[in-house]
Amino acid sequence: MTAKLLIARIVYWLQGLRENPRDLFCELGVEPTDHVLEIGCALGYHTAPLASIVTRGKLCAVDVWREGIDHARTRIGSAHHVQLLCLSADTVSLPASSLDKIVCFDTLHALPDPAQAVKQWTTWLKPGGVLLYKDPEIPPDDVSVHAGGSLRCVNVVRGICMLSRAPRGPV
Repeated sequence: MTAKLLIARIVYWLQGLRENPRDLFCELGVEPTDHVLEIGCALGYHTAPLASIVTRGKLCAVDVWREGIDHARTRIGSAHHVQLLCLSADTVSLPASSLDKIVCFDTLHALPDPAQAVKQWTTWLKPGGVLLYKDPEIPPDDVSVHAGGSLRCVNVVRGICMLSRAPRGPV
């Protein structure tokens, strides 16, 4: 086990003493049939609870840290509805309007082009889909601007901003 993995495990263990991520995702409206993308899953601290909720949908979690992905895989096992990928979030390719939720905690600022990432994510969200978001450097208002106004904060739960994609208007 590398020092980086050990430190990350300690940090997430300490975080787990004060919060229950499964309860958080239930409060944030994650449903069993949702199609969810988690950006920057690291060790799977949030991935495992998401997988336990999204049992009839699909969960795809990505991170560039191979050791973290491997650790997440051991935590989650071989759940058929979960896909763990070691790749950069800016190389993910998904069909338009295919996701109910995107989870991005503490990762957007580390991406090569945060504004472009948000624009792309907006296309992946279904109308009414939600970006569950927090970041130490990029506030939710900036995310709305990057999305061209098509994402707006509809609620904040335990410090997580729920940015909803505008539903389609009348035809």
